Amino acid sequence: MRLVAFKIAFLYGAHYQKYMLKLLANFFSVIGHPLWTASAFAVWALYAYESPERAARLSWLVIAVVIVPVVYRTVQGVRRGTYTNFDVSNREQRQRWYNFPLLLLGAVTAALFLSQQPLRLSGAFLCVWALLAAAQLLNKYLKVSLHVGINAFIAVFLGLMYLPAAGWMALVGTGVIAWSRVHLQRHTWPEVGIGMVLGVLAGGLYGFFFGAN
Repeated sequence: MRLVAFKIAFLYGAHYQKYMLKLLANFFSVIGHPLWTASAFAVWALYAYESPERAARLSWLVIAVVIVPVVYRTVQGVRRGTYTNFDVSNREQRQRWYNFPLLLLGAVTAALFLSQQPLRLSGAFLCVWALLAAAQLLNKYLKVSLHVGINAFIAVFLGLMYLPAAGWMALVGTGVIAWSRVHLQRHTWPEVGIGMVLGVLAGGLYGFFFGAN
C-alpha cells in the first residue's frame, strides 16, 4: 500500500514539475517576445537620444508605422489560417512574414537617416533591420529564433551604452528566453544558437560603426 502511495506521489510530483516548467517557459516566452521587447527598446533609445517632445513624436511614429501594423497583420494572418500561430512558427510561413516588417522598419530607418537623427540612434534601427534581413536569408535553411536574436542585440546595445550590469542581466534573460523556446518546442538549440550569434553580431557591428557617434 505504501509502495502504491509512493508511486502515485512520484507520478503526481513529476507531472506537477512538468506543468510548472511549461508554465515558466510560456511566461518567459511571452514577456520576451521580440515585438514587445523591440518596442520597449525603440522607445527607450528615442528618449535616450532626443528631447522628450521629439522622442514622444518619434515613438508614436515607430509604434504606428511598424509595431501596430505588424501585430495587426500577424493577428489577421492567424485568424485567416495564413500563419499557424502568433509566433509564426512554421518556417515557410515565416519566410513570407519577414517581408512586411522589413519593409516598414526599412522605411522608418531611412526616415531617421534622411532627417539627420543622431547616428547612434539611426544606426541601432539599421542594425536591427540587418538582423531581420540576415534571419530571412538563413530561414531557407533553419528557422532563426527572433526571440533570442532581438533580445541578444538589445543586451549588447545596453552593454555598449555603458550600462554593463543591465547588458549582462539582459544577456542572462536572453539565455532564459532561449531555454523557453526550446522547451516549448518552438525552436531547436541550433536555431536559438544562431539567433544568439546574429544578435551579438548585430550589436557588435552597431558598436563598431555607430557606438562612438
